[in-house]
Amino acid sequence: MSLESRTVRLLGPAGVIARDWPDWEPREGQLDMALAVARALEAKGRAVIEAGTGTGKTLAYLVPALSAGLKLIISTATKNLQEQIVFKDLPQLAKLLGLKPEVCLVKGRLNYLCRRRFKKAVQEGFLEPHLAAKLAAWAEASQSGDRAEVDFLAEEDPLWARLTSSSEQCLGSGCDQFNRCFITWLRRRAAAAGLVVANHHLFMADLALKQTGFGQVLPESEAVIFDEAHELEEAASSHFTVTVSDQRLRGFLLELAEVLGPGRAALIEELTGAGQRLFAALSRPGERWVLEDDLLNDEVLGQGQRLGELLAAAGSALDQAQDQDEALGLSRRAQGLADELALILGRLEPDYVYYAERLRRGLSLKAAPVEVAGLLGRTLLNRPRAFVFTSATLEPERFCRRLGLGGPVEELVLASPYDFAGSSLLYVPRSMPLPNGPDFAAACAGEMGRLVEITRGRAFLLFTSFRNLEAVHRLLAPGLDKPWLKQGQAPKVKLMEDFLGQEGTVLFATQSFWQGVDVPGPRLSLVAIDKLPFAPPDDPLIAARLERMRHLGQDPFLEYQLPEAILSLRQGLGRLLRSSSDAGVLAVLDGRLFSKGYGQRILAALPPSPVVRDLDQVARFARERL
Repeated sequence: MSLESRTVRLLGPAGVIARDWPDWEPREGQLDMALAVARALEAKGRAVIEAGTGTGKTLAYLVPALSAGLKLIISTATKNLQEQIVFKDLPQLAKLLGLKPEVCLVKGRLNYLCRRRFKKAVQEGFLEPHLAAKLAAWAEASQSGDRAEVDFLAEEDPLWARLTSSSEQCLGSGCDQFNRCFITWLRRRAAAAGLVVANHHLFMADLALKQTGFGQVLPESEAVIFDEAHELEEAASSHFTVTVSDQRLRGFLLELAEVLGPGRAALIEELTGAGQRLFAALSRPGERWVLEDDLLNDEVLGQGQRLGELLAAAGSALDQAQDQDEALGLSRRAQGLADELALILGRLEPDYVYYAERLRRGLSLKAAPVEVAGLLGRTLLNRPRAFVFTSATLEPERFCRRLGLGGPVEELVLASPYDFAGSSLLYVPRSMPLPNGPDFAAACAGEMGRLVEITRGRAFLLFTSFRNLEAVHRLLAPGLDKPWLKQGQAPKVKLMEDFLGQEGTVLFATQSFWQGVDVPGPRLSLVAIDKLPFAPPDDPLIAARLERMRHLGQDPFLEYQLPEAILSLRQGLGRLLRSSSDAGVLAVLDGRLFSKGYGQRILAALPPSPVVRDLDQVARFARERL
């Protein structure tokens, strides 16, 4: 029996799931998506599927995935979605189907305790005795070493960073804890599992690591399913970006000083001074700036060369260190820092953009690929395995072009089954200042305040920048008679728990809450967005992409900036309706939707909510539906 036939037998209108799944409801497009996934898996082909909110895409790919009998990786955009799949969706589906799949959840390595660094922290007296004892007891009992199990340590506690090991800090097989290492165990479980659930950042970090020849975390597979695939391009860009920061250099020097001891204090001091001089010479006002010829002058290049020479000297000094296991890892890091610094200052890679970015505590130098299509073609897509890419906002044709997906690709667009026309309104005020005007924040606060009154709170107020969030929050929050939360005052998971736990809550947040957040039911009745989410054109990477498109004779606004803004806006507005019984108000407080020609293109791309311009229409809808 073909995989398509098995999928129909399980997920079809008369199938096993329709008969036995609790609270089952047929979803328009779900079976169509599942069959497209089945075809890709069976033929080792490629499918790109935009599945509107409510399609039930997780079940649509899990059913053929479990039935295919392939070594398969599912990659999601967030850890929360990973855990939902592993601890909720997969067990429920496997039980129903009578299957016992070997499943392995894999997160980034900084989520796992490093036994060596924990032992070192205890020996150095860095941990309070009672906390050290609790962590030791947990580590002995745990099979995963996953930080998510440590409920006695606050999520934001900086201590955890001392107890994990980055790929740079890891000693690999030279570590005396190698056979008891949680990462070693994780790799073995992943290699043995039939189904591995990862996330995009880990997947791309692993792909980049494989290119260096220093190992891997994820096993080879016969198929990969990327959920929330609209995040894939930026995840790839991030992990193929070379970064050297003064913070990274300082961390390296602290560890170097410990291993070399006081006898080499002069070398440490010289390295520290060379790093400080280089980063000071490259500093400029602002958040980001391109490393252009006038900045990379002979004096700066000389300073970079001197720092590279000192890093090489550190590598030689490490040959004489007593602890050769630690020394070998540090020597490799010294060489890596020197090579990456030379790449950035020499701007050695074509088709990269070179820039500096100000951090909260220091400066970061970056070399970022302008496009990832070529990189992914050489490292990911050149293997004979099945690929499925899916998201609620994808635009398959454009997605294929951006990622360089060539060859036969099945493209499928499935509309949301939700009744946007009957369950929602899109409010755009008749009169608003331009978003870059001095009066915009006050006007935005006024509109949001009135909307919150109409919906009795129960609102996500979403902003395109922290600056806008702070300005509106400062004006609006003191006068609210509803409980409110603000991004940054607690971890995201805690904020969502608090939002769900108290009726009428108003959340002020930026784009990290535009996706991967589900609030079905009456707890959320308003999603208001301050302005159209155009990416800043002065960002060095965005600017380089726009310039490349101009060089190719393309229109960067119509072919890049506008489509990106539409996808982002659809993601943000998509927080509102999360079940077939939901209803609520959408609001975009940006008059350009009607004053600019491109506004109609944006409106046409949004779900079919009736558009209103007056608050009394919103109030009437709220009285009738909310």
